[in-house]
Amino acid sequence: MPRPLPACAMPVIATLLAALPPAAEAQTDLGFGTLTGYAELEYLFEGDDDETFLHADLAFSTRTGAFGAAPSLGFDAAVRATASEDDRDMAVYAALTWTTGFGKVSVGIPRPVFTDMIRFPPIGGIRFFEASPFNMTQSLAETVYLTGDTAAPVGLRYDGRFGDLSIGLSWHHFDEDVGAEADITDLVLRYGVEAFGVYAAAEHLDTGFGFSATDYIVGAEADFSGGSAPVRAGLAYFDRNTFLTGLREGWRGYVTYMPTDRIDLTGSLMSIDGDALYGLDMRYRFHGGAYAELGAADGDGGDAIYNLSVGWTF
Repeated sequence: MPRPLPACAMPVIATLLAALPPAAEAQTDLGFGTLTGYAELEYLFEGDDDETFLHADLAFSTRTGAFGAAPSLGFDAAVRATASEDDRDMAVYAALTWTTGFGKVSVGIPRPVFTDMIRFPPIGGIRFFEASPFNMTQSLAETVYLTGDTAAPVGLRYDGRFGDLSIGLSWHHFDEDVGAEADITDLVLRYGVEAFGVYAAAEHLDTGFGFSATDYIVGAEADFSGGSAPVRAGLAYFDRNTFLTGLREGWRGYVTYMPTDRIDLTGSLMSIDGDALYGLDMRYRFHGGAYAELGAADGDGGDAIYNLSVGWTF
């Protein structure tokens, strides 16, 4: 059965959707703030089986000075959702922010820093995989909140930038409705110079039933999309031990080639304990943020899955 929406979901969703511009004028600048993310309709088929999903990942942030007399105050909100005919998962975030010369502090239900600072294109363009607990480059806090039957986790977040170094730190507390109280802390350090970047991340889980573990991710990225060789690439190593998946280690990587300013061709791979999942996809971007995508993913011990999707980016 689909789990019920959090009590705070509908007001936040209504605010975000009401702020969306008309389809022909899709943009991220809303005047008083910015909207980023995507909404996508995804059709998957494997042999005689098929299923359709609706995915959305929208994030809103107020501009500096949006609160007038309190220019350092702001508000961040985000919604991540995936739904099919038989199931529905949703995570709703909302936090007050305070921006200083040393960075931004968020209080309430902020998004984990892993989500914003470690990003990979979906394998084979299939977003359904990204909501799985076996997405090893996603924050455990977001996985539990998105896929578990749990109340919104209260938390804190800090984002800072010091020259070429970016720092993200977040903490979330889950009540006993996940089986026991749990605290999840994310830390990400990212260093970027021109087209290159490296990062290191750690996530610590502490539960009320005695399980405790610290996970690690290290990676590197390169982005030449504005040059004569229009290529983006990334590679990361992970060593993770969550109560959802057990001890896992492996690699995740991708290469995206852009032969024109409208077409992205991406090859991607994730290896978990030696078992590989790999994919190819092509995305065509229309005017105003709309896109269409074709992709396929295959791996050890399974059949190929094919993807046809249409969506909108903001």
